[in-house]
Amino acid sequence: MNKLRGYISNYKTHLLWMMSLFLWLPVSGQLYGPRQLIDTDVIYRDIEVVDLNEDEHPDVLMGGIDIVSWYQNTDGQGSFSEAIPIELDQSQAYSVNAADMNQNGFTDIIVSYFDLDYVAWYPNDGSGNFGEKVIIANGLDSCFNVLPVDLDQDGDMDIVIGIVNGTGFYWAENVDGQGVTWQLHMVDATPSQARTQRVGDVDGDGDLDIVSNMVSTNWMAWYENLDGIGQQWEQHIIEFNGLYERSFELVDMDGDGHLDLVSSKTFESTSNPSNIGWRKNDGEGNFGNFEILFQTEFGSTDVTDVKVGDIDNDGFPDIVGLLANVFPENNHIIWIKNIDNAGTFDEAEIIDSNFFKPGNLNLADVDSDGDLDLFLTTSPGRELMWFENLTILNTDDFQDNGAVVYPNPATAFIHIAYEGAIERVQFYTVEGIKALEVTGNPKTIDVSTLTTGFYSVVIETAKGRSVYKVVKQ
Repeated sequence: MNKLRGYISNYKTHLLWMMSLFLWLPVSGQLYGPRQLIDTDVIYRDIEVVDLNEDEHPDVLMGGIDIVSWYQNTDGQGSFSEAIPIELDQSQAYSVNAADMNQNGFTDIIVSYFDLDYVAWYPNDGSGNFGEKVIIANGLDSCFNVLPVDLDQDGDMDIVIGIVNGTGFYWAENVDGQGVTWQLHMVDATPSQARTQRVGDVDGDGDLDIVSNMVSTNWMAWYENLDGIGQQWEQHIIEFNGLYERSFELVDMDGDGHLDLVSSKTFESTSNPSNIGWRKNDGEGNFGNFEILFQTEFGSTDVTDVKVGDIDNDGFPDIVGLLANVFPENNHIIWIKNIDNAGTFDEAEIIDSNFFKPGNLNLADVDSDGDLDLFLTTSPGRELMWFENLTILNTDDFQDNGAVVYPNPATAFIHIAYEGAIERVQFYTVEGIKALEVTGNPKTIDVSTLTTGFYSVVIETAKGRSVYKVVKQ
């Protein structure tokens, strides 16, 4: 398989580049299938892939210009309905997310309205019918990122909020646990345009910290949750005066149990091109140098989005990146394989190319086969599409081995009723990440350590593989 070696893109050399394009531009074989369009008539800002109607099939939640809507995964195989509107005529819904905000067991949605300067959530009745919005915070200066997380560890979902045009960023406390009463807390009042945040235990002390970018200074910093409940924060600069890190994720990339930082740096000049890289965390919040894994070879292309997930189902988190350029043929989705889960990565490879103004990426298993499918939006192109991951065959190609999995839902253990020997059982999240693997004829499996949610359970026997959907409570 050829490797991604870069490409040239400026007006003087564009024709020459096009002539040589197919001689050396790589494509990542049979990793993903062709584009499957979901919609072609919305200017998208953000998407999330999450089950919104309790049928165990991940749906697509979308925020765009003058619309928030969702697309139902009607068969669990990636056949989607037309857009089902949730909110209209509120200008730019710049960020969307989903979580149970009122503790009734159903997945609600959270939206930031960029132009109208407020963040709201919409209650879900469990069937994908959404009630009137509840304001979380308003008067914000072009709110951007919204991230639901129990920041104060009191059992309900709070919201971390990023800001584009103002200074500082916030978290909103879910005071009553029902999403009715909110209190806005400033994390740091000084950074300008702290647009995007990620949350995790950066220093290994058991509470949740925040990592944030900052546009005006191009700093990356993490904020230590000193008291464990989000009332006291201490800033730790990760890097001074670098390039703006537009997109980033907190993930353990080398199997040591510490949250590392994967990010994309945006283009600044021909001497500082856009790139993708990672920083190793020593477990106490001390991040190493930025190790470049991929770099564009010309100035007009930016890596606009990165996501992390186990693309090839080898148990190691890989990296997917989105490259955007003024020329559609220069727009690519690439992936970087994590070879050994110890900090060794392969060269980047192209998954697909030639999009008109790509916008956002997302990863989830939408066809119930246990691997990680890929979603893409294009902005002026007004397209929402997905690509089937071919690592694991579709469930139509699985054998029915006659096993019975019970109870379902499960809390502590699941049992497998099967007359023969079971070779292996694997649990995959809806994001396609392997969460558990058991071998040696397992008939009773402890699932108490799994987080709540939906899992694809692949059971391998001498008859072949069968896949089952299981709910962990």
